[in-house]
Amino acid sequence: MDESNEDGIPCLQVGDVAPDFVLPGSNDQDIHLHDMLDNNVVLVFFSDTFTPFATGQADSFLHLHESLSNIGVTFIGISTEPLSTLKRFIEDLELPYLMVSDFDRNVSKAYGVYADAVGGLRCVARPSIVIVDTDSRIDYIWIGQGDQGMPKASEIAERIIQSKTD
Repeated sequence: MDESNEDGIPCLQVGDVAPDFVLPGSNDQDIHLHDMLDNNVVLVFFSDTFTPFATGQADSFLHLHESLSNIGVTFIGISTEPLSTLKRFIEDLELPYLMVSDFDRNVSKAYGVYADAVGGLRCVARPSIVIVDTDSRIDYIWIGQGDQGMPKASEIAERIIQSKTD
């Protein structure tokens, strides 16, 4: 963790140990990252919900989830919004994956994706994707910057499949 983002938050690098967390989940249970590491875990950080970008982000990961869940990949959406909002988002979009609320922003800060301001929003996570392998190491990290589009789902799928065969 040599670098910091523009908000002065240290950034993680590929190979770093992923910060562990316990956060309230949309399934009404506390979700502990360490307990999920029987599989690779894809963490998808959302800046917000119910906007065109967030809906597009969720849709991309819906298709990725559908294509990769059969090879042992766990998806977790993380947002700084309250759990009640996340539950409505999941219900409205019929998302099959779990979301957790990082309302206190500690996980977003630990992963180096927290932003004081992004896209007109304040104190949120940047749209980001982190793949954590079964050894609790960061295998892939992408942090959205400005108007930059998300990486293609196919690129993320390739990275996950490659990591499972390494």
